[in-house]
Amino acid sequence: IKNDLFNLRTNIKEMEKGYLFEINVAGVNKENIDIDVEDNYLVVSVNENTQTEENNNYLRKEIVYKSCKRKYYEK
Repeated sequence: IKNDLFNLRTNIKEMEKGYLFEINVAGVNKENIDIDVEDNYLVVSVNENTQTEENNNYLRKEIVYKSCKRKYYEK
C-alpha cells in the first residue's frame, strides 16, 4: 500500500515577501512535525511512533512507525 505521507506532497506559492508552503501531512500531530533550515535548505521531517496495546500479554499489538524527510531549495 502506497502511503502519501512518505511523498510529502507540496504546493509552493510565491508571495510578495517569500513563499507559502502547503504540505500534505494529514493525520499527523503537529508535535511530530519538525521544520528546520540546513545548509540553505528548508527541511521538513515527520516522525511518528504510535503504539496500541490491549494488555501486557500481547494478544494484540499494533506498532506503526511513520517517518519521512523532504528538503526544499530555491534555485
